[in-house]
Formats: sequence, C-alpha cells, structure tokens
Amino acid sequence: MDGSPEDQQFRLNPEDERAVDALLEHGLNPDDALTDSPVARLLTLLATPLGDEQPDVLADLTVLRARQLSAEPELTRRDADALDAWVMHGYDSSKVPAALRDRAQRLDKLAASATAADAGSSDLIERTLAHVQSHIDAEEERLEVRPSAWSRFRLADIVSVAAALLIGVSIVWPAASAVRSQQSRIACASNMQAAGAAMGLYATANHESLPMATASFGGTWLDVGTTPERSNSANLFTLVRTGHVPMEGLACNGNPTAATDPATPDQRDWHNLPEVSYSYQIVAGWRPAWRERTDSGKPAIVLADRSPVVRRAVEGKPIDPYAGSPNHGDARHHVLRTDGTAEYLNSPVVDGDNIWLPRVIELILKDIETREGLTIRGSERPVGPGDVFLGP
Repeated sequence: MDGSPEDQQFRLNPEDERAVDALLEHGLNPDDALTDSPVARLLTLLATPLGDEQPDVLADLTVLRARQLSAEPELTRRDADALDAWVMHGYDSSKVPAALRDRAQRLDKLAASATAADAGSSDLIERTLAHVQSHIDAEEERLEVRPSAWSRFRLADIVSVAAALLIGVSIVWPAASAVRSQQSRIACASNMQAAGAAMGLYATANHESLPMATASFGGTWLDVGTTPERSNSANLFTLVRTGHVPMEGLACNGNPTAATDPATPDQRDWHNLPEVSYSYQIVAGWRPAWRERTDSGKPAIVLADRSPVVRRAVEGKPIDPYAGSPNHGDARHHVLRTDGTAEYLNSPVVDGDNIWLPRVIELILKDIETREGLTIRGSERPVGPGDVFLGP
C-alpha cells in the first residue's frame, strides 16, 4: 500500500486496486478479471462460486447454509416409511414396495456415499485447513475493500464459513457411517433371533436335536458345497432346505459375498465358503441338544458370526484364535445359545472356552500363547460337553 501511515490503513496498493476494480467490472468472476494477484489466488483457493450473484445475497445464503448444519434433521413421514422398508428388506431398494422405491433408491446412493468416506477424511481435512492457513499467512496485510456497497463482505468471512462447512462435513460423514454400521448389526442380530426360532421349531419336530443333514463326516467338514458328509455348513443349510428360514435369513449384511437368492429345490448346501455368513456347531463328536446346557450351567453356543479362524486356515494364513468375526469389521460378534437367546460379545472366549477352537488346540494354546501359525485342517472334533467348536 502507498501513501501516508493514515492512508495505509484504508487503501490498497495500486496493483490490488486495479485487480479489485477489474473484479467488480467482470461481475465478481475471478477467472475473467484477474490473473496473478493476491485477490485472484485467494479466490481460486476458496473456489468461491460468485458468478452473477449479488454478494449480499450470497453472504446471507452462505451463513444460512452454515446454520443449517446445526439444525436437527427430521425425516418426512414417507421418507421414514421408505427407510424402514429399506432396512427391513436388507438395504436393497429393488425389494422395497413400488410406492416407496424411488426414495429407497436415494438411500442406496446415500449409503454408497457413506461407504466411500473412509478413514482418510480426517487427514484430508487437516491438509485442507493447513493449505488455507498457509495462503492466509502469506498475506501479511489485511485485504479490505474501500468503503462501498461491497465492504460488508470480506474475504476473511468466506474463509471462516468455508472452514465451518468443512468441519461440519467431517462430523456428518463419520456419523452417517456409524449409523449404517449400527443398522447392519441390528439386522444381523435379527437374523440370529430368527435362526433361534427356526432351530426351536426344528427341535420340537426332531426330538430336541439340532439341524443335521448327516451324522458322519468323510475326514473333513471344511468342503463347503461338496457333499453333506464333507461339509458342516450343510447341516445349518437344513433350516433352509426344510423351509424353516429363507436363504437371506442366514445372510449377514457384513458379508459382501453372502448368498441371498432363493435356494433351488435340490440345493443342500451353500456353493462355497465365502457365501456362508454364520459358523455352526460341528455336529461330528459332541453336539448339544436344543435347550441343553454346558458344564458351566449355561445354554451352549451353537451359532455365531462366521469364524475368522476357519477362513484364514482355508487361505493358508496364520490364525489369530482371539480375533473377532470379519462380518462386522471389529473384535465383536453375535452368538446364539440353545435357549434361543442372542448376544453380541467382544471376545471368542466364553466361560473359559474358545468358540473358534476345539479343546485339543485350546489346551496346546495355553502352553504356547506366543506361537503363530496354528492351523485348522477340518478333521478336528469337539471332545465332549462344553467344548463349543463352530465351523462353516
């Protein structure tokens, strides 16, 4: 800025004055008016969509949008009905009644956007704010327009509103992701309850026994999709085959490869291991009856979110006997007991028994806690009452 010390408080230097005049002449469009000046660089940084709008009106709209971020959202009645129908039909808008399908399709898009927002968003926010601050720090002098109709709207105000909007988005995305995760867990718990009811009906008609396709195994229980003699999952599939539960009722939303299409009339098992969402008590060896209790006096666990141990063993990878199910991406998992109750646990060790392992490996594990590379071959058996051992 030029002139006396008093003038320096109110005037821009000649270059910036010409830049601002050009900006005003071109309808506040920095792309048409400016080339390489502090004003042009700052407006480019902020990507301010001025165009032909009046700045007073734009300022009011920007502040109004910022305030709306703090307003408590409320769904219309039809949107609420669409959300309920969307969740009830497994987050698939194609299954929602036609009257609500267009609104459910919008929920599909929102859910896809929430999934795309990953853990890197916080780093992006920090880098963006740091980038904005670096440009502000580079301008040692405050840029103020001479008293006029434009003087009430400063570029510093734009920076503040942009920062507020950015912070607001950083809060909204994680919240939306958390809601979606919570809905997935609720749907999975509902599946567990439905499976428990189906097992109770099956047991009533079959002398209190658990669903079973065959009582013997041909050396392994890991070969999903082959024959019932070589696949433990075929025993759980009995509930689908006998019509006690639909295929999608045994498909967890946390398993992206879960089979949800109706079973064919002659189908006796899932086609492959990735399609299986839940691990079922190995029926070779000790198998509890429905409503049976373990040595601890509690109902036995007979079903859980898919085992991480079996999955990694089949892939030839070292196993972690204390890992949580991959269905929900954390260290927790749902389980179903022989009294029909479902729980959400944070450890596979229940009453001293690891539900992912047979007793023989549990005993070895106590002596070699730090050893890696334990494997499951498919020939292991539960050794007796209280040895909960779940598999595909």
